[in-house]
Amino acid sequence: MAEIKKIQWIIIIANDVKKLKEFYSEKLRFRIVREVVEDGFVQFQLGKQFFALFDKNKVAEILGPEFVTDDFKKAKTIYSFSEPENFDEQYETLKSQGVEFIKEPAVQPWGQKTAYFADPEGNIWEIQKWGD
Repeated sequence: MAEIKKIQWIIIIANDVKKLKEFYSEKLRFRIVREVVEDGFVQFQLGKQFFALFDKNKVAEILGPEFVTDDFKKAKTIYSFSEPENFDEQYETLKSQGVEFIKEPAVQPWGQKTAYFADPEGNIWEIQKWGD
């Protein structure tokens, strides 16, 4: 059996691709490497990994409408960035770029320092550092 060794893509199904594109490109400064406007698709590259936004209506065409929901009110996943060299600097930089945090930095009981923010559609992101 073939072993899965890494994740190469993360694709968010988006209600409003334009709004999310603005958030990720302007506030998080993700670099756009491909955009297919007519398909509602925007691709970013983060190191060796790809992150993309895909319009929910296009996804419904591909997979079927039963796999796409309008219930974006509750988060089902938390995406986490790799550890920065300086957690506090990363936090302050993101805040200065207009990112609004839903949970300020705190050291968790297991020793990891975390802070959380959400994109305009409620996808939750974590910045984190161990032993800080």
